[in-house]
Amino acid sequence: LPMIDKIISAIQQSKYFQDKIVFAGLPGSAPSAVIAALQRQNPSLLIVTPTTETAQAMAAEIELLGGARPEFFPALDTLPGEAAGSSKEIVGQRLSRLACWPETTIAPLKAFLPKTNKSIKTKRLKISNKIDRDELIAWLVEQGYRRFEIVGERGELAVRGGIIDIFPVNYDHAVRLELAGDEIVSLRSFNAFNQRSSGPLNEILIVPAVEKREVPVFDHFPENLTIVLLEPLELSLQPGQFAGFRQIELTAFASPSEESAFSSPAGYLNKLNELPPNCLIFSKHAARLREEIDREIIEGGLRGGFVFGGLTVLTDRELFGEEFVQRQAKPASAEGVADELLADLKPGDFVVHENYGIGLYRGQQTLTWDGVKQEYLLLEFADGDKVYVPPSMAGLVEKYAG
Repeated sequence: LPMIDKIISAIQQSKYFQDKIVFAGLPGSAPSAVIAALQRQNPSLLIVTPTTETAQAMAAEIELLGGARPEFFPALDTLPGEAAGSSKEIVGQRLSRLACWPETTIAPLKAFLPKTNKSIKTKRLKISNKIDRDELIAWLVEQGYRRFEIVGERGELAVRGGIIDIFPVNYDHAVRLELAGDEIVSLRSFNAFNQRSSGPLNEILIVPAVEKREVPVFDHFPENLTIVLLEPLELSLQPGQFAGFRQIELTAFASPSEESAFSSPAGYLNKLNELPPNCLIFSKHAARLREEIDREIIEGGLRGGFVFGGLTVLTDRELFGEEFVQRQAKPASAEGVADELLADLKPGDFVVHENYGIGLYRGQQTLTWDGVKQEYLLLEFADGDKVYVPPSMAGLVEKYAG
């Protein structure tokens, strides 16, 4: 939008902005506006925030203010030494970012505390590529993928002749690869819980299924990376933590040695008729406001407004006294079976399997497949046919209510 571009261009082209490494006295969402300007002249940016919530809020703000939305680099959801491993979804996000570093990345400081893989081996598979089936399977197992009869969750694979099902940890869906000889003739995404195809793919990129604690995350940073530190006093950085990279600091605290080019806007509660002529408004109530005032209004929420070079950005805080609350990002998707199903089933109950129909639940049975021991749900159908369902695929099974 012209007004957004005018504001970001004014920041970027100002004397205040040139070669600056500390931006102090930044009110409201001014830090996000500064980053949108920094994106225009820095090929690789990393924004480090005190918390995950701040990172998520700022990513949305940067996009609203005309910048490219930063890719999120998450912190692990377990502590070193905990028996339970981190979510495969989070591992996939981390390793895919490190394997191919985005132009702009945002992350909480704690995302960089644990070490990561020394080498992040990836494999790109494309239609018409020729591959060795057994070598691919061996590579997947080497990278931490577990082999089962049916793929049910991230980090698993299944093989049936020339068909290989893989659930890459960096994808939201499983992938079915079909071979004719050694040529890939089909790549399709599918829903692991109902096994239904959701569309063709031209290529996929697979990252390892496990993150090892071998080297600092910084070892994977590109050499031309600029690191933006949001509120350095809150970050409690270790001495030299980001040494070797260009650093820029952003803070709301005013510097005693200089006057900030940014200032806080006035409040306009019950005074919409007094709005300054050169203002841009971000509001969750955009439709209603457009009926009342003739200003450029963008649907969306910012944490607060600011004034720069005679240009004013206003938000619901200044117009209505509302504080912006960032919605929590969806948690990493739960993988595996819901406990409610197992708690409700007892041997002899009738069940419905989405693919096989009505059968009898015969309890759980431990099987070893390809060297991996796991409990399966045992279902029996007509003529004594048996189906072993891994817990991760129990979403295909319901207790019969007929």
